[in-house]
Amino acid sequence: MPKVGMKEFAYTAKGMAMAKKESKKTGKKMVIKKMGKKIVAIREIKSGDMISWEDLGYKSPGDGLSPALADDVIGKRSSRFIQAGETLTVDDFR
Repeated sequence: MPKVGMKEFAYTAKGMAMAKKESKKTGKKMVIKKMGKKIVAIREIKSGDMISWEDLGYKSPGDGLSPALADDVIGKRSSRFIQAGETLTVDDFR
């Protein structure tokens, strides 16, 4: 894994998993979730549309797909109609 700063590491899947594991020890799981971000649709996306940067935004709390996964979402096709403001999930793409 390349060396990255703490901010970048926190948004990776491994970083999030480690934060969740640590939060169970300290009881701070809710704080981490509130501080994190998730990927949301900033406009309507029709079923079959190709996802672009213009479709994506980020919101708190971090209870959805991490912004670190945005590059993986770009270029995929939507598997369903997604309303503006809706949290994206892995099942929303094909």
